Order: sequence, then structure tokens, then C-alpha cells
Amino acid sequence: MKSEHPIWRGALILTAAGFASRLIGFFYRIFLSHAIGAEGVGIYQLIFPVYAMTCSLTVSGIQTAISRHVSAKTATGDREGAGKVLAAGLLLSLGLSVPVAFFVYGNAEFIASRLLLEARCAPLLRLTAWAAPLGCIHSCLHGYFYGLKRTDVPAVSQLLEQLSRIGASYLIFCIFLEKGLTPSPVLAAAGMVVGELVSTLFTATAFLFRKEPARTRKPVLPDRQAFSNILSMAVPLSANRAMLNLLQSIEAACIPRQLQVYGLTSAESLSLYGVLTGMAMPLILFPSAITNALSTMLLPSVSEDLSLNKTEKICQTVERTIDSSLWLGIFCTGAFLLTGNDLGRFLFGSELVGPFILVLAWICPFLYLGTTMTSVLNGMGKTLQTFLQHMASLIIRILFVWFAVPSYGIQGYLWGVLVSQLLLAFLAVFSLYRQLHFRIDLGGWVVRPCLSMAVSAGVYLFFAFLQNTFSLPFPNLLKLSVSGLAMAACFFFFMYLAHAE
Repeated sequence: MKSEHPIWRGALILTAAGFASRLIGFFYRIFLSHAIGAEGVGIYQLIFPVYAMTCSLTVSGIQTAISRHVSAKTATGDREGAGKVLAAGLLLSLGLSVPVAFFVYGNAEFIASRLLLEARCAPLLRLTAWAAPLGCIHSCLHGYFYGLKRTDVPAVSQLLEQLSRIGASYLIFCIFLEKGLTPSPVLAAAGMVVGELVSTLFTATAFLFRKEPARTRKPVLPDRQAFSNILSMAVPLSANRAMLNLLQSIEAACIPRQLQVYGLTSAESLSLYGVLTGMAMPLILFPSAITNALSTMLLPSVSEDLSLNKTEKICQTVERTIDSSLWLGIFCTGAFLLTGNDLGRFLFGSELVGPFILVLAWICPFLYLGTTMTSVLNGMGKTLQTFLQHMASLIIRILFVWFAVPSYGIQGYLWGVLVSQLLLAFLAVFSLYRQLHFRIDLGGWVVRPCLSMAVSAGVYLFFAFLQNTFSLPFPNLLKLSVSGLAMAACFFFFMYLAHAE
């Protein structure tokens, strides 16, 4: 796994930005949990499937298509063709986003009360509707930079978006208090729009002042081929993602309702949903900044290798990616199992977060593996396969919501998440193996990291025992950090030894 490879170099930049952004986001989540409460966080989280649906319809497939085709064209030296692809993507994306934004704004009451089953989501939907056109601009430009394997601009943009979102939310929170008003989830939705605006302004400025040969900086108009390149990949991919987000919206709306069937009140079900999606899940997803960054770089890289018929290189990329994903996932599973209760208590001041983390910890290897393998499949143009795999995964989760939650409560949903992620990872790896026949190394991918985690867990427990025995006068969070760092150092030392051969 050579660090000089553009995939890993670009992934490293995105990982650093992702970790910084998520760390900032944790403080934001803590702020929101205190400012608007668990119920308010639950209401805020309900709007995200709708926002994800707007992105699916207007930009997500187009961004992926831009990234793939810009990478393929620059690999053959056609920089003008790459510019035409970007122009076509921007025109298509903006042409879709404006009417979609008007539709969401005009039908916010219906969407909130009839689809999300929570009328208090309406003002949040009206605000976030206008984030869609802004998101389209910077997402298309991000796709262009990813295609060039330039991750610095998207990375800085991500950080600026997070910082501006938090700053705007805090400013609105202060205004609420000054006027004697009760803070509501509206402040989070408004912060989201401001974050999209700042990110768009920065990315557009970086694009206009990019360093490129003069002949490639001239404005280009898209031609029929550019539109064809975008539409051939974006249409099926957008349709796939729209269908998946529709299922996610159904899932999000059904969870609070089925929790009420289980016996909880409306406020209790929203609070529990807020704790799960606004506190526990972000903690579990924190390490996925690494695999998300890797996935972003994998798609254009695999696409480039495919255009040059470098099948053997793609096999090597898949093997290294599986290795990295499983080592990271197994470490995170062990770490969350050991620290889950303490993290929930110290970070969010809630006893409910810990039990969620202990169950969700088991999804880490499958979550990270499924994410990266799906990106490789998309890079190979296998969008139908990834769609069917994600649909099967989501249908399983919805079935658990509908049949298990009324009997077992939120625990039934957590089981569904685990089963669905296991299935998704298996299907993605199996599909790639059928096409590439890469080498399988269960000893290096599973046995070694599990043994390393077992020893590292012993190191963690030993440090925790020392701290408890000598009653060190340190804050509990600092004690947890010392034990956790000792465990991480031990694990990644073993990982280094395993790959130094």
C-alpha cells in the first residue's frame, strides 16, 4: 500500500478534512442536544431523507458521472472534453434543482404532515429547499476536482461548510435567547443553508482561479457528446438513488410511528429517534471519514484504470481496499464495544446512547467494506448491481422496522441495520469477485486484525485497571482517552508489522 499512489494521497487529504469536520460536528451535535433537546434533534433528523431525495434527483448521479468522465478524459489528455462534461453537468443539475426547490417549498406542509408524519418539519423543509440549488453547484465542481484527483478544494470546502453551519446556528440561537424565544430546530436548518452557501462561494472561487494551461481555462460550451456522457451514467444512478432515498424516507417516517405501536408516546419516540440518528449513529460513522474519502478517490481511479484496460491494477486496488476496510472496521468494533457506554455518557450526557453504540459497533467492518466496494462497482459502471444491492439492504431494514420494532422496540431496528449491512457487504464483494477473481486472504484480512484487536483490548483494560487502582486525579474523559490511545497504538503497531513484510 504505497502512500505515493494518488488514491491514497487524495484519500489522506479527504480523511484529514473528514475527521476535522466530524470532530467539529460532534461539538455541534452536543450543542444541538442541549439547545433544542433530543426531541428537536429527532424532528431535525426527519428532514434529511427529503433533502437526500432532492440531492438524488438533482445532483448526486451527475456528480458521480462528472467525476468518472473527467477522470477518463484527462487520462487521455482531453482537458477540453473534461470542461465540456462539467458544463453539461452544471446545466443539467441546475435545471433540475430549481423546480425541485420550488416544489418542496410549495408542498412543505403536505410532505411534513402526510409523508414524514410530523407537521413541525414544514418550516425546516421550506428553509432547506433553497439549499438544493447551492448544493448542486458545489457538488458538480467537487466532482470535477475529484476527477482531476485534486482533493484539496473539496476538503477545504467541507471544513468551511461545517464551520459556517455551526457559526450561523449559534448566532441564531443567541438571537432566539435575546428575544426570549424558545430555540427550535429551525436554527439547525438555517445553519445548513448558510453552510451550503459558503461552500458554494468558496468552490466556485477556487474553480475560477485554478491553475491550468490557458487553453483549458477558456469557457467551453457542452456538446451533444458531453450531455450523452453525463446522462448515460447519471440517469440510472439518479433513479437508483432516488428509489433508495424514497425507501429511506419511508424507513425514517415509520420508525417513530412503530415505536408508538411498541408503547412509547410521540415525544418519547421522537426523542429516541433523535438519540439514535443524531447522537449514536454519528459516533459510529465518525471513523468512516477514512472509507468515505477512499471511496471518493476509488471511483475515478478505477474508471481511469478501466479505460486503460488495467484489470490487474484494479484487482490490486480491490485487495488493498478490502484489507484496509476490514482492519479499520474490526478495530472500530472492538473500540466501540469497550468504550461505547462511556462515550455516550461523557459526550452527550445520555445513558441511552451507550446501548445503541454497543449494538451498532458490530456493523463497522460491513459498513466500511460495503461503502468502498460499492464505489469500485460504480467506477466499473455497475450501477444497476449497486442499486439492487442497496435496495435489498433497505428492504430488510424496513421489514425489521415494520415487524420487529412493535415487538422489540428500537432494538429490533438495530438488528435490522446489522443484518442489512452484512448482506450489502457480502453482495458487493461477491459481485466484484465474480468479475475480477481477485486474491482472497482471510488470514490477513480477518484473522490477523481480530488477534491484534484482542491483544489491544487487553492493553486497554490494563491501562483502565491502572487508572482505577491508583485513582488518578484526571477527568474521566481524559482517562478514557489515555486508555483508548494506548489500545489504538498497539493495534496499529500490529497492523504496521502485518504489512511490513
